[in-house]
Amino acid sequence: MASIIIPAHNEAMVIGRTLEALADGQLRPGVHVVVACNGCTDDTMTIAESFSHRLRITVLDLPVRSKQAALNGAEAHLASIGEEDDFPRVFLDADIAAPSVSINAVLEVLESGEWLASRPPLEYRTGLAEAPVKAYYDARSRTPEVLGALWGAGIYAVCAEGRRRWQDFPAEAPDDLYVDSLFTDDEKRVVDCPPVPVEVPRTTAALFKTLKRVYRPSAHVQEQGEQTAASSGNTLKALLVANSRSPRHAVDALCYVGLAVAARVANKASRGGKGHSGDDWERDETSR
Repeated sequence: MASIIIPAHNEAMVIGRTLEALADGQLRPGVHVVVACNGCTDDTMTIAESFSHRLRITVLDLPVRSKQAALNGAEAHLASIGEEDDFPRVFLDADIAAPSVSINAVLEVLESGEWLASRPPLEYRTGLAEAPVKAYYDARSRTPEVLGALWGAGIYAVCAEGRRRWQDFPAEAPDDLYVDSLFTDDEKRVVDCPPVPVEVPRTTAALFKTLKRVYRPSAHVQEQGEQTAASSGNTLKALLVANSRSPRHAVDALCYVGLAVAARVANKASRGGKGHSGDDWERDETSR
């Protein structure tokens, strides 16, 4: 048996689309979908519950407005009903309409025993984005080292052995970045299957805000020490190499580097801000 956990805070605009993709009749039978509504004040719960006749779904009403608390609460619920061993386990953002056939492919890869963590490929939707945003994501999309990470797609999955790499989701770390830091390249795989669509921030200001959040210092991620620092440096080098084939690609890479550096400098100037808050949602609203 497998499970899909979807943390959701005021996602009435997108949760229906996400669940509709899972309820197309192709998702393997028996997969338990847990929508962890947390601090919702809109119709997220009602919309999710309307899929009860099409999916094996549980909708939780959690009081704390926190993505990490929602993830932990969903896993605690699975343990309370004797399904703590339901693996592979998929962690899916509420605004990512992942094709059910791609979910199936990821589950099969993890069940093979060769990999500990996996996800489908991604496809950035940049049609409505400003030019600097498009350049940033175009540079990323040409870089295999970036596209091979678990973070950034709004979906990742682990087998039971992979899940034993950590205990609870730490409150002050982006969940996908933290989980990615726990696995080597030889332990994770991006599956060859239909990609998940990722709506990017539409404005440069919104992207900059997102990057500040992603790059904000987090002790839990920094615990990986030299491995994390080396990975970051290698990624930047790989991005520059991958985008050196034409002047336009080089401009995209410079845009990427400029935004990334500016976000890190801004974090340093503010001494890291308030950190990755465990009692609040921080997300881009322009892509919804």
